[in-house]
Amino acid sequence: MPPQTALRLPGDAIAQHALGYLHGNCGSCHNQASAAAGRPGVSKAVFWQAAAQLGSVEQTTTYVHMLASGNSDLRILQHGLERMRVRSALQMPPLATEVVDPLGVALMEAWLQQLSSRLPRPSGR
Repeated sequence: MPPQTALRLPGDAIAQHALGYLHGNCGSCHNQASAAAGRPGVSKAVFWQAAAQLGSVEQTTTYVHMLASGNSDLRILQHGLERMRVRSALQMPPLATEVVDPLGVALMEAWLQQLSSRLPRPSGR
């Protein structure tokens, strides 16, 4: 059953666009039902967004899989951003892209910076 109201991504404009970008460009492979999810060496990041988890940024599958899983240093997003910047066998998205998406890279950089500023700093560093 489709939702009764229009879906709205949570967060400010940067978070909304980043979550939408990750859902649309990464979620088809990075989701819990993907064949890629079970392969060794494939990130466990899940970027597919479920309507029931759009109440806040912290409830989204992206946030939960990046941060609540113990990756409070944002390694998953940083690694994905590095792969978005190149066109090679390791590029992201892996198919049907021949050039780097500069707007997508800038958006992910802005969201990574925003998330980094909100996270508690680990003690001892």
